[in-house]
Amino acid sequence: MKRAALYVRVSTQEQKNSGLSVDSQIDALEKYCEEQGYTVAGIYNDAGISARKKYTKRPALLQLLEDCKKHEIDIILFTRLDRWFRAVAGYYEVQNVLDACKVPWRAIWEDYETETSQGIFKVNIMLSVAQAEADRDSEKIRSVMEFKRNNKEYIGGKVPVGYRIEGKKIVKDEKTYRIVVDGQQRLTAILKFVRDELPLEKPYTGELTGCRFSDLPSDVHDDFLRYKIDINKYTVQLNKQELRKADFPGDFINLSEKLSENYFFVDAKIFTVRQRRRMLDVEFIEELLTVILEGIQSKKDYIDQVCEKYMHMENLKQIETQFNTAIADIATLFDEKIYPIGETRFRQKSDFYSLFACVIELRENGYVVINKENLTKVRENLKKMDEEISPSSSEPEYLEYATRCLSDANSDVNRIWRKDFIKRQIADLYYKKGE
Repeated sequence: MKRAALYVRVSTQEQKNSGLSVDSQIDALEKYCEEQGYTVAGIYNDAGISARKKYTKRPALLQLLEDCKKHEIDIILFTRLDRWFRAVAGYYEVQNVLDACKVPWRAIWEDYETETSQGIFKVNIMLSVAQAEADRDSEKIRSVMEFKRNNKEYIGGKVPVGYRIEGKKIVKDEKTYRIVVDGQQRLTAILKFVRDELPLEKPYTGELTGCRFSDLPSDVHDDFLRYKIDINKYTVQLNKQELRKADFPGDFINLSEKLSENYFFVDAKIFTVRQRRRMLDVEFIEELLTVILEGIQSKKDYIDQVCEKYMHMENLKQIETQFNTAIADIATLFDEKIYPIGETRFRQKSDFYSLFACVIELRENGYVVINKENLTKVRENLKKMDEEISPSSSEPEYLEYATRCLSDANSDVNRIWRKDFIKRQIADLYYKKGE
């Protein structure tokens, strides 16, 4: 039985633009191994790394090469060639190592492989064309840059403090220094005021003259704290969720942070350590809470508005109870000892989101009692989903489900379609009171 190494990769920008996920790649590769009778020797995950980066900056790829040298791998699988390499020079360096180890690779969604002489020939032709195009583009870029340098024109990058662009050239900006100093003075004054070190004085005039921060009425106090100041946004790269915490402090984000600590999410392996470190677990909980508050939404563009709208929540306890009840239902369905969710496709955020929305909808429609006699039947339905959903499935509905997870997975249309599909699989789990 062949030992297959599964290599997956997605850059941060690709994830944002296309919804392509590491989980969907892993799922497709594992299903492929099952169909081919391969043993999974390991999953090598370079999430968040561009394929244009030098391969020495891709830790999972380096580990994969080490394992090849130890003769622990018979074949490398990935979904598409662009998951493996886009830079031609780097590709050949890695290929030399694989050739020495006699380890071929295969792209399961494309007709590229190095197991046969015909496959190697095809890949080499394709890479030769790509290299020729890259060389022509590089020559053009060098010529343009040389022309700009000779004419002392601006050629891109961050403009240094104290300079500005005028026409196509960088010139000194005499105003910049005064603006920077003024900005620092304003921030210092704000911090001193919050610490009660300064009273409100001229140029302010009004009924609060002479007041310190602690003297402000509660509504003015809150408005002041909500005032947005962009600090280090462009020198320290913060993700959207980290910025939301600063911009919209209040009930919604506090509740999301609290719910993200639910033991279920640890057991379900839905969040990685890195995602928790960057508050991406909280962001996903915000998406789930929004299902309760606003219904299914499209992508993540709405989260800022929801965070701002629900900074103060009168029904906080009710929403928390609804959320925890839905999670408890899911935990019952995916019993850790019988059918752990961490070993199924439902650990993927796209699937979990639709499952959660389905449970919320059933309960809101009055289906609030779990029929434990049907648990086995419902679990079998979900196990079949887990086994059959694939881009190569022969079942039209399972094929469509897989497609709606890969293409624009987070659109409201695809989320609703998946929710309705799952609802048909788990509807027998619930019944209304009195039935």
